[in-house]
Amino acid sequence: MKKTFGQKIKERRLELKMTLEDLGSKISSTKAYAWELENKKTARPSAEKLLKLADALEVSPDYLINEDMNEQDDNATDDAFFRKFRKLSNEEKNMLKLIATNMAPDKDDKK
Repeated sequence: MKKTFGQKIKERRLELKMTLEDLGSKISSTKAYAWELENKKTARPSAEKLLKLADALEVSPDYLINEDMNEQDDNATDDAFFRKFRKLSNEEKNMLKLIATNMAPDKDDKK
């Protein structure tokens, strides 16, 4: 069954244990506007709000607007992560790179 824009927002918001007020704040808006996005069939956020919404919910904008995408695929999650990664300072990026390097199994260890 296809999920609507609003259903996807609500489902993901609840997965992240976020209130409507939290979501409104993260997208520089109000609790009432977040509620409208979830419940009004004619919700049409601006491109700027859609990007903020996708960032806040850690999904791709495409996932939210494409009714045929009912599951968050790995690419959508990766896209959301890399959007946030690009906003980090160089120091924060280097720290994450170091963590990832230490977590990833070394191919030589499998031999």
